[in-house]
Amino acid sequence: MYRIKLLIVVILIAASPVVAQNVMQSGKVDDMVSLINSNPGLAKTYVEKAIKADKENTDMIATIGSAYLKAGKIDEAEKYFLLSKKCYKISTKTINLGGDIALAKNNTDSAKYYYGRAMYFNKRDPEAYFKYAEVVKFTDMKDAISKLNFIKMLRPDLPVDGKIAELYYGAQNYTEAIARYESLPDSLMTEDELVHYAQSVLLSGNYEKALQVATRGNELHPHNTDLVRLMLYCNTDQEHYEAALENAKELLDMATDTTKIRYTDYLYYGYVLNGLGHPEEAIEKFELARAKAKNVPGIDKDIATAYQKIGDYDKAIKYTRDYLATITDSTYDRSRDLFQLGMLYWRKATSEKMGDDLTPEKIAVLKEAEAVFGEVSKLRPDSYVGYYWRAKANALMDPKYVRGLAKPYYQQALEILERDGGDNDYMIECYKQLSYYYYIKKVMPMAVSYAEKIIKLDPEDSYAKQLLSIAGTKK
Repeated sequence: MYRIKLLIVVILIAASPVVAQNVMQSGKVDDMVSLINSNPGLAKTYVEKAIKADKENTDMIATIGSAYLKAGKIDEAEKYFLLSKKCYKISTKTINLGGDIALAKNNTDSAKYYYGRAMYFNKRDPEAYFKYAEVVKFTDMKDAISKLNFIKMLRPDLPVDGKIAELYYGAQNYTEAIARYESLPDSLMTEDELVHYAQSVLLSGNYEKALQVATRGNELHPHNTDLVRLMLYCNTDQEHYEAALENAKELLDMATDTTKIRYTDYLYYGYVLNGLGHPEEAIEKFELARAKAKNVPGIDKDIATAYQKIGDYDKAIKYTRDYLATITDSTYDRSRDLFQLGMLYWRKATSEKMGDDLTPEKIAVLKEAEAVFGEVSKLRPDSYVGYYWRAKANALMDPKYVRGLAKPYYQQALEILERDGGDNDYMIECYKQLSYYYYIKKVMPMAVSYAEKIIKLDPEDSYAKQLLSIAGTKK
């Protein structure tokens, strides 16, 4: 009977870790923070017991201060920082805590001072080097890198290149970040570093390589939503729709907390469904994206782009106009957004659905395009773009050049292109259109003069050679 009772006591003790060990004495900051947030009174009791039992344990007291700081309780953190300073033994944990508290108060100079002291006190302890580099990366990247290279020299056993890569990533210097990430095997990178590596490659424009990195990261960390998200985006952009569909489903399955789903996830899900030939289902996802991001500035612009991608120009136009209506800043340059709106009207007018015939509906859409491009030229009178596209819209409304609607706008675009040494292809098109207009009107000298200008830019242009041949025959 005695043995049975003893066994029961042993089992009860083993099943009660709080009794067996004081959480605030464990050194596990996350567990300490959890207790501070869930039961601050009990946490305080445990702290008092821990310090009473080991009042000269500098590292323990500093760790308690760090836990309170991480829980957002700066005053308590300062209390234990000062208490740890009174201990007989000097500790880098204490000195670093001083820097952390200063940083929490936005006092970067004081933070740099404490981290500098910690580096001086123990040259081989990496924590202060890492924290110092984070503080100065935006003001003195050279100093930050220098400190990390120094600890790398002293401690070749540490994966310092990962820290350097993270600095460059945080400073948006993706080229340097990628170079550092690439020097490390995947197995030595943290989960965050792998995510940032893939994001850096994506932001540098290499979708194929970004997919490779994200896929390797996903094999190591299969439950990381950021890596699955990157795979979805990259597979979609490369039109690997079947694979992207699996990514989209997995991402939504993983994100059981809907607050962690981004509106861009729904946008890309919609792109995938449209790519697989399911436009109606794609629209459902776009509407979910809009509902998700109703308070996000510029969401209507993103939704407009989404509808443009699936060829729904009416909704793309609607949301672009909604976006423009939200702009109240009088100094904002609306010309780019207006140009995109004009292009939406243009694409609608020239879409397969609209057909080749010049119907009243098509003319109405072209007039809208022409009006919007007119606004662009008013806002950017020194750019050929508004005039050029205004000319093209008018040319479609006057395909036989009967009224010469496009002529003045081609001339205005050409004047700017010639003045600024613009793109030859655009100049040749303007010359060609004007030459053909004068040919139709039987004003051969002008038609020939423009054809000769084309030949100077492109001696093999078939239109110019043919017109000059006709002009020579007529002579």
